[in-house]
Amino acid sequence: MQSTITIPDVQISFPEFRRIQQHILLRQRWWLYALVLGYLLYTTWFADTASSSVLFKAGISTFLIMLMVGVLMFANRVLLKHSFSKIPLYQQPATYTLSESGIALRTPLLQSSSAWHTVHSARKVGDWYFLANKNQQGYLLDSRRIQAPATEADLRALLQHYGIAIL
Repeated sequence: MQSTITIPDVQISFPEFRRIQQHILLRQRWWLYALVLGYLLYTTWFADTASSSVLFKAGISTFLIMLMVGVLMFANRVLLKHSFSKIPLYQQPATYTLSESGIALRTPLLQSSSAWHTVHSARKVGDWYFLANKNQQGYLLDSRRIQAPATEADLRALLQHYGIAIL
């Protein structure tokens, strides 16, 4: 295991940010979407509409599904675009240094560090690792930018060494 891992010039694009966030949201709240869709379909098929034909109910069900998916996609994109644009950290390159003392972050506007105990989990989405703290905020690390001689395996080993579950 590499003792210090440096990941320089990390800058996330909006499409990458959206893919990571959507992946996390769908994994955490998929049941909520299924519940809403189930309720809509239940009320369509079993509400007091005995005179409605099966074809009409199928058409209404298809319309409701398409409407729900469209609204969720649009609202999700708007909210994520707003989140992405309001966080200055995403608008500039950042250098992360991971060592025994924790995670150090350096950008042109900010320098900070966090101890390992503040990170409770990590999610891998594509080439990115999202290290989350208790407030569901955290760090976005691009594994493609890990500076040699360290490797992605070293990053995974370091996270596991500090008891951070990789989901």
